[in-house]
Amino acid sequence: MGSVRTVKSWVELPTRVASVRQRKAVVRNWVVGNRFLVDVPDTHSLSEGEKEKVWQNVYDASERGVSRLRKGTIDIYQSINTMINAMQDRGAAASTIFGHKFKLVKLFRYLKLRIDEDDLKQAVRPIDSSRVTDDKQPTREQMRNCILHGTTKQKAMISFMVCTGARIGETVQVKLSDIEFDKKPVIVRFPARKTKTARKRYSFLSSECVDLLRAYTANRERKSEWLFDGWIPTEKRNNQEDKHLTTSSAYLQIRSVFEHPSVNLIPPGARSNNHKTGPDFGAHQSYHPHVFRGTNLTITKSTGFPDSYAEFLVGHSTGSKEHYYNEDELGKLWLEKCEPNFCFLTTKSTEELQSNVLELKAKIAKDTYKTLIETGALKPETLTTPVLEVIAKKLGIKFETLILGGTMIAEPGTSYEFKSGEYQELLKLPIQERRRKLLELRPRPTPKAGVEIRLRLFDMVSNAIGLETEVHNKYYEAMKVLSENNAQSSWENHTDYYLRVEVGSDAYMQALADGFKVMDADGKMRILQKSKSLPTPTINDESTKSRVASQQ
Repeated sequence: MGSVRTVKSWVELPTRVASVRQRKAVVRNWVVGNRFLVDVPDTHSLSEGEKEKVWQNVYDASERGVSRLRKGTIDIYQSINTMINAMQDRGAAASTIFGHKFKLVKLFRYLKLRIDEDDLKQAVRPIDSSRVTDDKQPTREQMRNCILHGTTKQKAMISFMVCTGARIGETVQVKLSDIEFDKKPVIVRFPARKTKTARKRYSFLSSECVDLLRAYTANRERKSEWLFDGWIPTEKRNNQEDKHLTTSSAYLQIRSVFEHPSVNLIPPGARSNNHKTGPDFGAHQSYHPHVFRGTNLTITKSTGFPDSYAEFLVGHSTGSKEHYYNEDELGKLWLEKCEPNFCFLTTKSTEELQSNVLELKAKIAKDTYKTLIETGALKPETLTTPVLEVIAKKLGIKFETLILGGTMIAEPGTSYEFKSGEYQELLKLPIQERRRKLLELRPRPTPKAGVEIRLRLFDMVSNAIGLETEVHNKYYEAMKVLSENNAQSSWENHTDYYLRVEVGSDAYMQALADGFKVMDADGKMRILQKSKSLPTPTINDESTKSRVASQQ
């Protein structure tokens, strides 16, 4: 005769620890839901001996339940529904309930209890297994907050999972010997037996992640072969077997960081309010450890790192071509493009670096124009409205600020007055179309209004470059009495030459022949621009010639 099939033997049948844990959860929920036991205590903080006693009580209660099923004193389908109702009352996710229902049917079939497929469909409540979560990716600032407000262990774990895109089950099974700290970048290897897909892979660690891992492992109470070791808090650690952290403990470690008041990725009370469902309540939240895989891919791909390489590093299959990936070359490319973006505490993202470059260019422009005005190289008569608009844009003053700040559309009588709701509709248009519309609304001001607009523009530029008060007042008074004319003028900065000439004039035609490009228009006048990397322009006006020559 073969061995007797029991609930306990079904639970212990799989070789994977995670599968055994899932089967235990199914049995516990079935036993408690059907009141074969009033409750099953949390075993996380118990000793091995105490855990064994708890689970023996669960197995004994389950066997009593199975005996009643065999005798027909309780209906097998009703017992499944009772478990479903209890789990729903407790606030379990629909996907979890669906999985329990499926596994419970497998248990009954293992125990050779008769299950009719038609009865199963008709008598057992259907469960919508579609996910109610709406996964969200943490921003760079939120990632920074997570690392700042975690313990040394939590900092290291979060940084590791984001850098590698590792699943939580893969993360806790990493040994220190799996990490090659002498490589640059540092490599972590995931043996096939430890990955979900049963395929070996490797990934890279940023310098910040390596520092956090070393800080954590250096301050542990005892040595361990595991990167993230686990133990029973109620017992002396030195007397316990060296084991890795369980996935459930790792999950709770990261969740506690998400719930930190300064991080606030999971709202307060979300865990306790089990009668609400959705992405912000119950067991499944919008933010959970698995979203770090998406964060990894988002960061890696945004740097220009090839998509197939990024997918390979997180363990997604990329087909036969992955056998041709060169580890050293892949590491060099990752180090160059991706590594800085995984240092949340010490370096800035690619977007932030690009923003800094724009800020630097604007600062250079401010210093240049301030010097040109304070030294008199740019005289009041040359600072016409179109010229000031060009300077303002070079200083980083946004187009909408120029338009709506009173420089191009001013007060009643000299400006376009928006009708109710018209401006809100304008803002809905794409940026280029919006700019075109705004320019179409720009009126031709009277001479008096034109002076006012010119002075406002000058004030804008003066404030942006930090012009000395004495110089500002001198230019302001001069510009109040100057009227803009069609005279030819020229100026330059450190990168470009500029000309203001009348369209169709000889000077205009010569400038086009010299490589100048039209960049703005004001009635008959045109503002032309040419890079200094091109040959020096031909200038027909004698006064302009002498001024440009004195500046070279």
